[in-house]
Amino acid sequence: MPEPSWPSGEAEAGPVESCEAYTGTPLALTARHDADGGLLLTLVHDRTRIADSDAAEILWQTTRLLRGLPADAGPGATVARALRLLDGAPLPLAAARPDPALRTLRPGAAPGSGLVCLLRPPGAPEDCYEGVAHGLRGTRALLSVAPWATAALTALAPALAAGEPVVLGGYPEVADLAHQVAGRVAAYGWGRPPVAVAATDAELAEALTAAARRRP
Repeated sequence: MPEPSWPSGEAEAGPVESCEAYTGTPLALTARHDADGGLLLTLVHDRTRIADSDAAEILWQTTRLLRGLPADAGPGATVARALRLLDGAPLPLAAARPDPALRTLRPGAAPGSGLVCLLRPPGAPEDCYEGVAHGLRGTRALLSVAPWATAALTALAPALAAGEPVVLGGYPEVADLAHQVAGRVAAYGWGRPPVAVAATDAELAEALTAAARRRP
């Protein structure tokens, strides 16, 4: 996709930066006024879903619409007419998520028994933790989720809201992500869940059992 040509006037595009962002959507756009009264648009996107060039195109099209919309649009104004401002503009693309977000390896023995959430390494098959499910004793539900913070937080939310104990874990490839998710849980006001990481199914089952004995 060619680089977008920004609308004439005082519109400017700042440099692309990498940042840690936790959002349930592949793209988030915010607007605020700067100290000089100008409108500042900030776009955050998931690079695993949307390329930088497509994100830049979305920001350019948003800017073009904002600058082109009349301030005194009458009752006869339509969305279709407004979108004519984008005639000829390329269509930004977003990639589909590559695998299902959640897999139930074992249901809980009873309501309120708690949850063990395992994060799958990138590219790992959905059943990569089946060996852990066979070796892990206890009454807690056992789930595996795709390696996205939002997938893990979504899986944890019902148990956290119900006050159930939760544990995060997985193979060493997801250790950093598991700790990031635990930090986000704490930032939302819940106790920070314990994290268990090990390289083999047997070691991971043992580490999860030990972690389940700890209270956040």
